[in-house]
Amino acid sequence: MTWLGFATTFGFVAKSFDVIGVDVRETSVWTSASEAIPGLGEEFMPALDEGAFLLMPTTMPHAGVEEAEDVMRKIDLAVNAIPEVETVVGKMGRTESALDPAPVSMFENVILYKSEYKTDENGRRVRYQMNDSGEFLKNEKGELIQDEDGEYYRQWRDHIKSPDDIWDEIVSVSRIPGTTSAPKLQPIETRLVMLQSGMRAPMGVKVKGNDLQEIENFGLELEEILREAEGVKASSVFAERIVGKPYLEVHWDREQLARYGLSVQDVQQFMSMGVGGMAVSTSVEGRERYPIRVRFARELRDNPEALGELLVPTKTGTQVPLSQLSEIKYRQGPQAIKSEDTFLVGYVIFDKVDGYAEVEVVENARQTIQDNVDSGDLTIPTGINFEFAGNYENQVRAEKRLSIILPIALVFIFLIMYFQFRSVEYNRHDLHQYFCSLGRWIFTRLALRSRLVFEL
Repeated sequence: MTWLGFATTFGFVAKSFDVIGVDVRETSVWTSASEAIPGLGEEFMPALDEGAFLLMPTTMPHAGVEEAEDVMRKIDLAVNAIPEVETVVGKMGRTESALDPAPVSMFENVILYKSEYKTDENGRRVRYQMNDSGEFLKNEKGELIQDEDGEYYRQWRDHIKSPDDIWDEIVSVSRIPGTTSAPKLQPIETRLVMLQSGMRAPMGVKVKGNDLQEIENFGLELEEILREAEGVKASSVFAERIVGKPYLEVHWDREQLARYGLSVQDVQQFMSMGVGGMAVSTSVEGRERYPIRVRFARELRDNPEALGELLVPTKTGTQVPLSQLSEIKYRQGPQAIKSEDTFLVGYVIFDKVDGYAEVEVVENARQTIQDNVDSGDLTIPTGINFEFAGNYENQVRAEKRLSIILPIALVFIFLIMYFQFRSVEYNRHDLHQYFCSLGRWIFTRLALRSRLVFEL
């Protein structure tokens, strides 16, 4: 029962009462027992305390650079106002690298929070002098006075008991209209998760297909269903908005181009240089090199009407408005195209509620989706398939390997000891010690659950 938990061990009792219409899971006895004996669950490796969070909210795909920069600045200011937060650094978009596919609509805010108690440069707690009324004393510079017989100085507010409470404060203040929430992540943990699964969350669903719009629509349906799954944190469920980025398209009228003696190459070069810009020289400043680009002023290219008034030179010397040579219009398209296993892919990410193991949450989510498929509430379109991904895959792979390796290892240990001592009784006694060690490990993990610390 310690391993599986009270609810799992006695689940057959609850199901028996369900037959007669009585839900014992809502009773105080059942709830208290489930909280007292939650079980270990199945998890490959618990999250370590890195002393920092990585907040990765997103805004809508059609948001411009100025709007995204303003939102990121507001998030930084709001989070930095939390007393427990030490520093906040936000990043928008990506570096000039093919290994960082982050769009402008995704932010990465690295948040370093203060330790619970004030420490020295080596990370050890420091005691400070106090007066008779229980207040810490300060010197003329306003600094605390160290005293070996004093008390530790707590830097967190009274209602902040753990880093999880700090994260709740961060999520609360970073809610800005037009942005989505983000799963609880840490910098190093996030990099490992993204390298393994490509997602910015500990777990999620990969929706694969041949049409981006169908992938997005099905992902939105899964988003609503996953919010109802047991153990899934409803506020963290988010399906990627793949299609929604505005594109400005210029469709050339070839008859008009032929009338003025222009080729497609001529007008394409005009648009490339005038709107996109063209490097005409390079500025050399020591070892630094900066390209000098030439293009039209912003007010001549910041909207379709202004673009239509641009004058295109012809070979005869006359100038023709761009609107007479083409049709300029907006259309929605993907902000990023991702593929995997030769299929286009979109992600539906989510996080777990505290007290649940990753494998347990994924199994609950899978069962919830299957129940909706069986009831007809969810229809999987033709050509669409999905699969769960995330850290839990490591646990599943480890279980498959250990289910084969562990019995073989125990058999070999038994045979080696039997050939050495020629006694089955001695072997039985020795193997009994292995199971006692396993029991001690289970007890230790229960005692130290969620108390692991990773010092950067």
